Amino acid sequence: MKTVIVGAGGAIGAAVVKRFADAGCRVLGVDISEKALEQASGLAGRMVCDLTDDRQLGRLRERLERDGIDQVITTHGIDGSRPLGELSEAFYDKVLNINTIGTYRLFRAVLPLLKQSKGSFTIVVSQAGLKPEANNAAYCASKYALSGWIRSISEYAAKEGVAVRGICPGCIGTPLYYAAQKQFAQSISMPLNEWLSQRERNIPLGRIADPAEIAECIWFLAQKSEKRPALLAPTGGETLV
Repeated sequence: MKTVIVGAGGAIGAAVVKRFADAGCRVLGVDISEKALEQASGLAGRMVCDLTDDRQLGRLRERLERDGIDQVITTHGIDGSRPLGELSEAFYDKVLNINTIGTYRLFRAVLPLLKQSKGSFTIVVSQAGLKPEANNAAYCASKYALSGWIRSISEYAAKEGVAVRGICPGCIGTPLYYAAQKQFAQSISMPLNEWLSQRERNIPLGRIADPAEIAECIWFLAQKSEKRPALLAPTGGETLV
């Protein structure tokens, strides 16, 4: 299977690359950072691309038109945690453009190709797209938009032979997660270690997830030949769809 993984240089992206490559998929890793891509193993190809840039997105589409694609997985995103008083319009724009609009733009660019291959488009959302979080308004807005879009577009896309699905994981041990938790702890003047312990106690499973566990869920969700839900929420029982 010809697979494109966006955000391949990140913690979740790298785990997804490994899972799909180990299964025999030919994986093209896409990331905004060339240095991050160099750290990803198991890639058949690499490409630097900023999804908010028309020219770069156009070059990605040209490559995919030439090589063909069967499935796309988007794992990219940035932290949007910030106290309400520190939120600016520019910050909202940045978070929404990267986390949300960039995904829409990518889907529009690859949809004709996925129609040809009867492929799939799988998006890593977040439980923040299902459940509001204090001091995380910009990030929640970007993720709620994605989860709503997936619910809306999945039925239409299915009629075109394309499976659109989203995964809304809970807490995962990634740099993005710890950066957000640091912001949350600072917002209430709590020591980070104390905040992290409290955060984990709120998860019925009693722990945060490993990126490899989420990669396995993404593999399950991306299987086009099987019936799958439009949204899957592996949150350790903290949030249910």
